[in-house]
Amino acid sequence: MNLNLSEQFKDSECDTLVFCRAGRGEMKASAKVCVAECADDFRFPPPEIASIEKIKSIRFENFKSLDLSAIFTTLAEMPNLEELYFYHCEIKSIPPQIGQMKRLRRLTFDTDVSGNIKSWEMNSVPAEFGELENLQEITFFNCTCFRNGFPPESANLRNLKTINFTDTYAIKTLPENIIILPNLEHLYFSGAKIQPPDLEPILAASKTLESTAIKGSFHRFEELAEKYPRVEFYNDGVKFSAELAEFEHEPERLPEMREWLKENRSEAAQAQYAYLMMKKYFERAGVQLRKTEVPATLSGFNSEFYANVDSLLRQPQYSAMLKSFFAEIIDFYEAFSGEYFAYNLLGLLKNFIDRDPPRSFILPLLPPKALPQLGEINDILSQQHEEYIERLNQMGY
Repeated sequence: MNLNLSEQFKDSECDTLVFCRAGRGEMKASAKVCVAECADDFRFPPPEIASIEKIKSIRFENFKSLDLSAIFTTLAEMPNLEELYFYHCEIKSIPPQIGQMKRLRRLTFDTDVSGNIKSWEMNSVPAEFGELENLQEITFFNCTCFRNGFPPESANLRNLKTINFTDTYAIKTLPENIIILPNLEHLYFSGAKIQPPDLEPILAASKTLESTAIKGSFHRFEELAEKYPRVEFYNDGVKFSAELAEFEHEPERLPEMREWLKENRSEAAQAQYAYLMMKKYFERAGVQLRKTEVPATLSGFNSEFYANVDSLLRQPQYSAMLKSFFAEIIDFYEAFSGEYFAYNLLGLLKNFIDRDPPRSFILPLLPPKALPQLGEINDILSQQHEEYIERLNQMGY
């Protein structure tokens, strides 16, 4: 395929180039972004790219057979390239040629977790990573490449000041030797796997760290925030949507559910309405919610629902409150779910259904309309289990 990149950028205002895996083989440009649709077997861009001065950012999307050695060698010749982004590309390892990217300022690996887990297992980084003398920011989404830590040569990265770990699936702890980075100022991470003991070593050792932003279960880090006041802690969690913010401290004032649902509501707004409904019933019973995060999805609310309700199921004095709460919350799920009521109800109750107890504790508290759905829920669970076994077989486990 002849991409004709030089011709495309000749009279263009574009400064960002996206290579994406698509069958049509077209070139498209809008605003400052040029998109090149490439075949499935695309491995690296043509050599002509090295002479295009306008390009400052390049993004690779959804490729399975990229030749990173050739990519780094070719792109290293580009005079103004500052940013490189790999999105859902099957990358097994980072080659030493990465050290040739001397001008690079921002690097992102956003690896594919939708299929075979082995597609994103990058377990080490070459010593040449320490040669990226202008690198200022690096971001990892579900990427294991620093599982074994930064190579010792990373101590040369004096301009690297920001690291973003968004590793819900991959990284369970921060790399132990992250403290060798000499001028790290900002650390961001999202994902419940990271614990305060994982963060404390860098807080204690680093003389340059200025801030850390945490998304998810921020309350777990409040003691560290008090212990290390020189580092500014940010709660980068979800905030209440505009239509519900006024009810955060007065959930009793929540608008009537069916009236509120007459307008189209986002999933985040639905999850937050359910959260405030739970808060309303707990306050009526004089029970404080566990320290939780404002949910951004129904799945997030389902987790908060289980974490808070499970602790009350074995206490008879809360049975009447829970029965009223279940009746209203299940009415709410039915109202916005339509034909998907059973699926959404499964999400709400799955943690209770999977365990006995609490299955035996929760069943007497459910409203009559929920009981016929349990048969359909069991069918869904059986189908999901069969699909899971089939996927494992396909993956060779």
